[in-house]
Amino acid sequence: MILLWGLPDEEPMALVRRELSARDADVVLLDQHRYAEVAGSLHVSEQATVTGSVTIGDRTVDVDELTGMYMRPYELPEQHGAPVTPAQAASVDALLSVLFEVVPETVAVINRPSAMASNDSKPAQLVPIEASGFSVPATVVTNDAEQLADFRERHGRVVYKSTSGIRSVANVIDAHATLDGRLDRLGTCATQFQEFIPGDDYRVHVVGADVFAARIVCDAVDYRYAGMTGHSRSMTAATLPDDVAERAVRLTASLGLLVAGVDLRLTPSGQWYCFEVNTSPAFSWFESYTGQPIGETIARVLMG
Repeated sequence: MILLWGLPDEEPMALVRRELSARDADVVLLDQHRYAEVAGSLHVSEQATVTGSVTIGDRTVDVDELTGMYMRPYELPEQHGAPVTPAQAASVDALLSVLFEVVPETVAVINRPSAMASNDSKPAQLVPIEASGFSVPATVVTNDAEQLADFRERHGRVVYKSTSGIRSVANVIDAHATLDGRLDRLGTCATQFQEFIPGDDYRVHVVGADVFAARIVCDAVDYRYAGMTGHSRSMTAATLPDDVAERAVRLTASLGLLVAGVDLRLTPSGQWYCFEVNTSPAFSWFESYTGQPIGETIARVLMG
């Protein structure tokens, strides 16, 4: 039995669900809109054996029946207007977070909450990224205007974005740009600044031992929002050098992940930089451009 946790109309979830259905997999979707119908209990023995069950409506999922689990939950109810109270949502979220964490290693979990936590701090995640053999940009996290001025003096053009896993738009500060008025806000929120690395972006989806790379050519700083800023973008399927692909797989595994979106950039001199590892990638957007069977491969991993 395969348990899905999220929203049925969210594209990555919908795609994985379709691929599983096409293979006649036994699938239970824990729809966040139906949190009011969810109940369950879990028991962990002194030997770390997990037993228990979760009931969703008229369907009960026993822990020992699970073979695969896939999670992409969103905050409720504010974002989606689901008929459930914040207390109910928090209770179900807590139950499922524990379930996804403590099931045996024989269950294919995409991905365990503890492994996904590596993306909660982008600066901290740079340590295992560099240890895997990728280059990382010079980085400073600061709320001090003098430190920022010193960093800009050494690196010229710099990119800034949030330090957490919450989606933010990456922006650039050109070498000679003035920051009048903006430095006042720096003191209220420590921000991550990195040296600007020229080159082409590659989004690499790792699914187990499989690698799907997309080459993105874009004249915007953040290619995800190119259309909003009037910039062009092209995205095509690509093949990585064997050693780079192996490095991406090794990095993903070192973070305890079965599926990851690895953000790389290839410089004109041939150097591979890694900016971060997305631990819950919205792969369907890339699949729609490249035609790569990412969702199908995720389904096969969940089916064992």
